[in-house]
Amino acid sequence: LSGVTSLFESDPIIARYVDLAITKYAIRSEVAAAKETRTTEADLEMVDLSSAKTINSRSIGPELIGNSFYEALSFDKILESAGLSGESLGIAKATIIARLIHPGSDRKTYSYINSNSSLPE
Repeated sequence: LSGVTSLFESDPIIARYVDLAITKYAIRSEVAAAKETRTTEADLEMVDLSSAKTINSRSIGPELIGNSFYEALSFDKILESAGLSGESLGIAKATIIARLIHPGSDRKTYSYINSNSSLPE
């Protein structure tokens, strides 16, 4: 309490733990209030998952893994040293990753990129 003289000496270790406890309590109160606000403001709809359907779904997982290897192997630097830049570099990247995931002809690769893959996005 501010301005009140204590009968006992304050222990700095105990004071530190009290401060930590008060801070933790304040944070928990803020989190609880935020959860309550989010719950009351949510606009929820019931969805029957057995009848839910997707259209135009695309893969993302293999593309992310391919991109990780593309970056780890520094393909951009290799292709830039070969004279590629800008849009050509992006097309080469998409083609390399698509061929890694779905090997095939140029036509099959183009079809995969445009209809199944998330690479264009």
